[in-house]
Amino acid sequence: MIGEWGQDRNGPPLWYAEGVEATARPLPQRQRRLPLARPRWARDGVFLVTLLAVLALDQVSKAVIQAVLPEGASVVLTPFLRLTHITNTGSAFGLFQGYTLFLIVASVVGLVVLILFYRQNRNAHPLVRLCIGLMVGGALGNLIDRVRLGYVVDFVDLGWWPVFNLADSAIVVGISGLVVAFLAAQSRGHRRVVVRPLPPQRFRRPPSEVGC
Repeated sequence: MIGEWGQDRNGPPLWYAEGVEATARPLPQRQRRLPLARPRWARDGVFLVTLLAVLALDQVSKAVIQAVLPEGASVVLTPFLRLTHITNTGSAFGLFQGYTLFLIVASVVGLVVLILFYRQNRNAHPLVRLCIGLMVGGALGNLIDRVRLGYVVDFVDLGWWPVFNLADSAIVVGISGLVVAFLAAQSRGHRRVVVRPLPPQRFRRPPSEVGC
C-alpha cells in the first residue's frame, strides 16, 4: 500500500509521486567517498627514490663517521682521498662560518624554491627530475644537521679542496646536471632545420592531351 509521501508501509521508501502511482524505486544511497589521490611527487619514482636515497646515505654516513672517528681525526684511504671528521657551522665547502640561523632560513627558502621548480617541471625528462631529487635530498640532509646539531658534519677530504659531505656532493651534481640538461635543450632548440629537395618526378602529360 502506498502512503501519502510515496512510501510503502511494508517496503523500502519510495520516490514521492502526486496524482500518479509511485514506482517501487528505493531512494539513492549516500555515495562512498573516494580515497584522496596521492600528490604527484609521491608517484614520481625518479624524484622520490633519488631524494630518499641521498638523504639516507648522507645521514647514515655522518652517523658512522661520528661513531668511529673522533672529531679532528683523519684516516688515509688513498693518496688522493682521506676521511677527516670536522664540524662545519658554515655552508658548503666551509663558506659563511658561524651564520647558522641565516643558513637555516636560507635552506628552507631554497627548499621551497626547489619544490616550486619541481612542480613546474614534474613532467620533464627523468634526468631533470633526478637532478632536482639530488638537490632536495642534499639540502634536507644538511638542514637536518643544522637544526639538530647546530653544525654540519663533513668528512670527505681530497686534500686540495675544502672538506665536504655526501649532501654537498649531491647538490653540486644536481646543479651540474640541470645546467647540462638546459644547455642540451637550448642546443636542440637552436638546431638548424635542413630542407632537403624533393626527388625529381617524371613529367606526366595531362589526361586531356593523352591520345591527341
